[in-house]
Amino acid sequence: MLVQETWYHPIAEDDMNVIMEYNCDYRRYTQATYAQMQAKKPIFYKSAESAERNFSTNSNKALVVAKVISTHISSCNTCSKDWDTEYYPEYIVVLHD
Repeated sequence: MLVQETWYHPIAEDDMNVIMEYNCDYRRYTQATYAQMQAKKPIFYKSAESAERNFSTNSNKALVVAKVISTHISSCNTCSKDWDTEYYPEYIVVLHD
């Protein structure tokens, strides 16, 4: 059975248009994280706090709130997906200090 859960994907505020046009394609980000570049796929966090804490940037941060589909992700704090059909960005929250 497929499970759909809410997960969080951190980005730089400058990359909001990338998300809207190309989904979570880290290759198009102006500031991809080291983990995303190493894994070659977007990384999602179970909590907004973890997503924000694990992303450093010199510009304003934003969180993509996404629905992620999988069968075995509930017990993990992070996940990465191979196919963009396995997640859907619902909205973007801009974080300001």
